[in-house]
Parts: sequence; C-alpha cells; structure tokens
Amino acid sequence: MACPYRLIVPSVLTHNSFEFFLDQLPSEDKLEKSEIILDLHLLTSLSPYGALTLLLLSEYLKSFEVSLKTESKKNHTAEQFFSVWGLDREENSGISFCPGKESLGEKVFLPLTRISSEQDIYTVIDFVRDRLSLPQEQTYDLVVAISEIAQNILEHSRSTGFVNIGKGSTRILGKEVLNICIGDAGIGIPSSLENKLRDCSKKELDRVALYKTLFEGVSRHDDPGRGNGIIKTRGIIERHKGKMMLRSGRAKLWGNIASWQIERFMRKSLCFFPGTQVNLSFPLS
Repeated sequence: MACPYRLIVPSVLTHNSFEFFLDQLPSEDKLEKSEIILDLHLLTSLSPYGALTLLLLSEYLKSFEVSLKTESKKNHTAEQFFSVWGLDREENSGISFCPGKESLGEKVFLPLTRISSEQDIYTVIDFVRDRLSLPQEQTYDLVVAISEIAQNILEHSRSTGFVNIGKGSTRILGKEVLNICIGDAGIGIPSSLENKLRDCSKKELDRVALYKTLFEGVSRHDDPGRGNGIIKTRGIIERHKGKMMLRSGRAKLWGNIASWQIERFMRKSLCFFPGTQVNLSFPLS
C-alpha cells in the first residue's frame, strides 16, 4: 500500500486556518482508496466551524473509499474537543475517541446535529427557544436565520447536513459572540447555479455564484420568493452587527464586514471543498 497522507490540524482550527489545513489535502485523482491520517497532536482550540468542516471532510472522503484515521499522540485536549462537539458520535466518520467531560475554549450549546428532515430543523429551533435564554427579538431572528439556511440543505444540497452552536468571545468587540455553523458536503452553490450562469467562465463560476446568491438572491428554481432566505439571513445578521460567511466550491464570501472584525470581502481560487458552509457570528448583549 502507498504511504498514507498525513494532514496536520493546526493548533487553532477556525474558518481562516481551515484553508491552510485544507491545502494539505491530496488532489481528487490521488484520493481513491487511499489512507489519510488526521494528525491532531497540535490542536489546542477547535471552533464550531472547525468541528463542522472536519466532520464534512470525513463525509467527503467516504465517496473515495478513503481510510481515515485520527492520531492525537496523547493530546487529551483534542480528544475532549472532539467529544464535546460530538465528532466521535458520528458512525463511520473515521473518528474514534473516548468521551471527554470538559467543555474547552468555546462553550458548546449544541453539538453537531444532523439535518436530514424538517423534524431535525424543528429540534434545533426548539433548542434555540428553550435553552439559549436570549431576548425575544434575538431569539426570533436566530430562529428565522437558522431555519432559512437549514432548509436550503434539504432543498438544494442533495445531501444531509449538520448544524452546531457555540459561544466564544472576541478581543476586538469585548463581547461574547454566538457562533452558528450550518453546512453540508453536497453539490454546492456553483454546481446548483451552473445552468443559470451559463455565460460565466468556469474559472469565475464559484465567485459569481456566491455573489449572486448572497446579494441578489439568485436560485436554481424560478418560483416566486426563491432565494430570499439567504438575503433575509444576511439582513438579520447585519441588523445585529454580526457577520456572515458563505463558502462553497473554491470561493468564500462575507455578507458584510462587521466593524469589530477585519476580514477580506471575498476569497477565491481556494482548495476545493464540497457542499456549502455558512458561519454566522452573532454578538450577544
């Protein structure tokens, strides 16, 4: 058997460092029936987005019959992070750790929860209403935002997805922030809109598809009202002075640049990753 590929997870895995981590992934022509080792010995902090994308990576690799193994070199912090986010509870993910008892770095409100039906969305909504203890206006807006994004998984992704919710703090803002991550490893926005954007070059498709989705509400369906969910979510996050990030294919786009965070408006020509991932950062009072 060929030498396994080793992917070293950075010490802090967030939506930014994930891109550097993903650059280690072999090209698709080398993935078929290969072996990949997820090296976790450096990991000291795992964001909700980091947990979500690691699970989606394992879903993606299944299609290539990849043998995925984790190696922590007795990094108990990594093992506890994987446990509290629920990464080790997904069958056949290639991730197997003993359960930990501590919540580290970010307070985990909702571990990774699979979205495969309307009932799953209702379960997440009930959690937001009953467990987060937010003001009524914030609760209502979060319910709308989560519902709109999660519904897109059922209607467009041709796959199941996941959602998780955690709380962290920002040095710039000096406040606690609720992080809501929703994503799937399905067909992705560029593939979904390919027929609508036939005049767009293949090189620019990912970038244009994300922009059209997030700012113009373009949908692959022509029914009235289609595509408004993303627009509505972006408006909610802007109203609460938060930030919204959308990643699909080889591009990443921010719906707004919050005053408390410096980000690039768009990144393109990234390493390919399937499906669509959404990260909502919602400042708390």
